[in-house]
Amino acid sequence: MIFTLRLLKMKKTFLLLFFTLLISSCMKINKQDDDKILNQEKLPLNIDIKRGELSNGLQYIILPNSKPMNQVSLKLIVKAGSLHEQDDQKGIAHLVEHMAFNGTEKYPNNTIIERQEALGMVFGKDVNASTSFSTTSYFLNLPNNEDEVIDEAFNMLAQQVSALTFNQEELEKERPVVEEEWRRTLGMRARLNKAKDSIIKANSRYIERLPIGDMALVRHVDASRIKAFWQDWYHPNNMVLIVVGATNEKQIKPLLEKYFKKIPMVELPALPSTDIPLKEGLSFDIVSDVELNTETIAINFRSEQSKVTTISQLKEQLIGDISTRILSERLRNQYKSGSENISNMVISSYELAPEYNNMLIMSILKNENYDLVIKEMFLEISRYATHGFFAKDLDPIKRALTNSYKTLLEAETSTTNSTLMWRLSNQVRRELRLTSFNGKIKIVLGLLTEITIDDINQHFSQLVLNRLPMIIAEVKPENKTKQPNINDIRLMWDQALLHPPAEILGVTVNRPLFTQTLPTVDITAHKMQGDIHVWTLKNGAEVWFQPSDKLPDSLLIHWQNDGGTEYLPKEQKRAAQLAVRYMTRFGYGGFDAAQLDLLNAGKSINLMQSVSELQHRISGNSTKDSFDVWLQNFYLQLTMPQIDKKIWEAKKQAMVRSLEGANKSPMQKFSTQLQGALYPENSILLKPTTEEISPIAADDLLNSWKNIFQNSGNSQLFIIGNAEPEWVIKHAARYVGNLAKGKVKADKLLPKLAPYSKRISVHAGKEPKATTQIFWVIDQYYSQATKREAGLLSQIVNLRMRKQLREKAAGVYTSRFSISLDRTRKQLIALLSYSHKPERSAELKAMALKVIDDVLKQGITLQELDIVKKQMQNRLKSENIRDRQKLSWMVEFERTGEYEQMPQHYLTWLEKITPQQLVRIPQLLFLSPPKIEASLLPESI
Repeated sequence: MIFTLRLLKMKKTFLLLFFTLLISSCMKINKQDDDKILNQEKLPLNIDIKRGELSNGLQYIILPNSKPMNQVSLKLIVKAGSLHEQDDQKGIAHLVEHMAFNGTEKYPNNTIIERQEALGMVFGKDVNASTSFSTTSYFLNLPNNEDEVIDEAFNMLAQQVSALTFNQEELEKERPVVEEEWRRTLGMRARLNKAKDSIIKANSRYIERLPIGDMALVRHVDASRIKAFWQDWYHPNNMVLIVVGATNEKQIKPLLEKYFKKIPMVELPALPSTDIPLKEGLSFDIVSDVELNTETIAINFRSEQSKVTTISQLKEQLIGDISTRILSERLRNQYKSGSENISNMVISSYELAPEYNNMLIMSILKNENYDLVIKEMFLEISRYATHGFFAKDLDPIKRALTNSYKTLLEAETSTTNSTLMWRLSNQVRRELRLTSFNGKIKIVLGLLTEITIDDINQHFSQLVLNRLPMIIAEVKPENKTKQPNINDIRLMWDQALLHPPAEILGVTVNRPLFTQTLPTVDITAHKMQGDIHVWTLKNGAEVWFQPSDKLPDSLLIHWQNDGGTEYLPKEQKRAAQLAVRYMTRFGYGGFDAAQLDLLNAGKSINLMQSVSELQHRISGNSTKDSFDVWLQNFYLQLTMPQIDKKIWEAKKQAMVRSLEGANKSPMQKFSTQLQGALYPENSILLKPTTEEISPIAADDLLNSWKNIFQNSGNSQLFIIGNAEPEWVIKHAARYVGNLAKGKVKADKLLPKLAPYSKRISVHAGKEPKATTQIFWVIDQYYSQATKREAGLLSQIVNLRMRKQLREKAAGVYTSRFSISLDRTRKQLIALLSYSHKPERSAELKAMALKVIDDVLKQGITLQELDIVKKQMQNRLKSENIRDRQKLSWMVEFERTGEYEQMPQHYLTWLEKITPQQLVRIPQLLFLSPPKIEASLLPESI
């Protein structure tokens, strides 16, 4: 009987494979039918775009936009990146990008950056550049659309691409800066990714020419070879200038003529091949690293993919995306507590390179049963390639996508310059048609109604049959010899296709999310703070609401309450941290996590839980029509939490395995020692240990969650968005007002940060990479003036550090300096952090401390303060203030009990502040030596 059933299953499978292959071959013939492709309907173009070309070949794209008001963004794209380099130029495209800020005919040395900052732009945020495989881009986000500012911006960009001086002294200073950028990327993950890329993209230029470059060449390459790349590719007929913002062709066209038309057209070199040869046949490779702790096996299904220019191609892409999402949901539910050998199995689909796609299925391993893991993965792939999915799998995905796309469509009138620039840049980079975003979304919404489960199943079956798997095992060095051989793996693949497991029905849910009838809640008080509404409810909770039309159909939401880990017994503190991370994975309200996903499908809601030492919070966002569902989920999380012991034990074991190997990572070793020096009297801020986690049971999570979250006394719900106040409080009061009152928590003063002076030196790892962190810490009572002065001084010292450590010393790629005022510890804290070449550790630290000493002894200049003032004034223009910033102000008002009309109050203060007033903080903070000096160095030093 068993034998007969097996034969029937084999016949069914073979018939399915035969018909799928037949359909697939027919589709390949159709794709080669040029006449049919020409007749396909093209995606609509964006009619708001003004596109043109100068006589010298420079292409320009102008897209008017009023968000933010009176501002303009520019991006000049040179169609040359690392793929265009010769064998003796690896890294030159990137080096040229750097040199564009180190001297042009009209802006010698670094004066172009200084001028941009004087105009109110922030280097790195408003001024930036990037090098990719295929392009090099220069970006300017201008503070306004005044003729003089735009004129100078065009001059700057034209200078950067046509008038570089390649000053030898500046070049020698910039080489190590590029090297420092490369150094920041070093580490285990980078080594493993490089090894995997060399397999997945084998025999292509993508392996030979990474944008960051070959440092052995960058350090010594002759200036003539650098200039040769620039002379080969930096020509107007190889450039596209994108202009987005409060402008038009009438304003821009004369500037194009003035600054770019005079640059001559030059015949370009032959374009290099960007093909990725795809191997025929199943393959198996191993990558390894001495620091590796968590082992994985990944199955890659690579293929070529067409540029999406037609509706049929868009539909094909959409079907592929949906099939990936459905399988992802299935695997997430199946492996929520893992299996005997696999901790988790996940799937993703991504662009391998332009016109190449990779679908990746990856398993995180529990043990060393590598052959069983591969077999299990093959069987899961075969299960869904054979049996497919069900309409009930597709429907919630379609509802979610439909809702997401409708939300995007509604928000399009508020789209900012940065978003529009990103879209256009991506289209230019991939040489796509400049299609209408609105038009494309409307087409997608129509396609979603057409796509059937048969489309999804056919797509996935064809994918499995037409793309042979490329398996990559990421394992510890000692386990490389324990891997199965390729012949056994081929046999496992064939057997899995012939003998797929039985189909799985999937998730079902038979009742609505919320069935409770909550009583009406009394509002005991209502007051206005500027345009902010504050309602007090009968249970003591408050609802704060500020109207905003930044986004037409979006609400930002933040709920908080006093009571964090400091209010718990010592034995519950770590469990409380873990509860915040894992409780929602168990579900709530009587539903498991998969059922909740099904019930919430099609609703735009997001909730994130967090707990600090003194507070617990739930934050997120929602559209107006999903606000009630957001509140229902919020209420159920707080009032009906639940546990799943099987899931918790699986997650706990995975966490323990990860912690047991954490000391392999140099950065983990460094972080552990640094945290020990910073928080010796507050162990909850230290990394957890296996001894702490192992005894924690699921019931401990539940109890700690209840002890923290099931208490609304003194809680606040903050909301900001485009809604009517009466509507907001009507919905919010019903749920927040029916939470248990609980007890108001007494204020607590937290243990001091870094109570003892300490020097830390960690020697670990083999990479030529070092990190330095220096802390200054003093006791200081909180005041608003001190906090604001600290923020301004941070920016000024950051500018000085950049000029000294990067531009003069060429010792770092970027440094970070910040001063913060900790209200809960009554401390003033400064942090300086940077990565660097190990051999320069003492030299760079001395330079950095000299900057601090100069600030202490000489104060700051009026010019420095004016630059930072202008940057802050630009940042705080009403059109530049995001809802998230307004939300943080509301939270601050509640915390201090002091309402201020922001940003006007701050800008008035800013206008009056003087350099002399900023001297106070250095005299407080820097008279004593640093409290903590920490360095991470390679083990060889």
